Amino acid sequence: MQSLTDLRKAWWVYAGVAMPVAETVLVASGSSAIGFSSLRILFGLFTLGFFPGFLTVRALFPNETMTALEIVLLSVFLSLVIAVGTGMGLGLGPFFNAVNVSLVLTGYSVLCSLGAAYRNFFRQEKPDA
Repeated sequence: MQSLTDLRKAWWVYAGVAMPVAETVLVASGSSAIGFSSLRILFGLFTLGFFPGFLTVRALFPNETMTALEIVLLSVFLSLVIAVGTGMGLGLGPFFNAVNVSLVLTGYSVLCSLGAAYRNFFRQEKPDA
């Protein structure tokens, strides 16, 4: 638990929950004021284009030695695949609107953040026998 209190190690856990939640609140509020619109665009770019993939990479490869460039490129690619898949899945029914897409991506990001935090900080590695 102490690893989660060190913000230098666990910044991505908190950012992976806070930004999508803030984006969902901004989308659901429907405010079109300039300040809120700018925040909505900024948070939306990260929610759609970076965090779902980044958290998936962190969950799948918890202690891998990947370069920062590999992580960023894989994160952006996976985020776009996840966002398109979410949109296609919601588009099959009458559920395709901004609030539902934001809610689903926020749920995905929170679940991946929790899974990645567990795999990175709480899972005990088995010693080689």
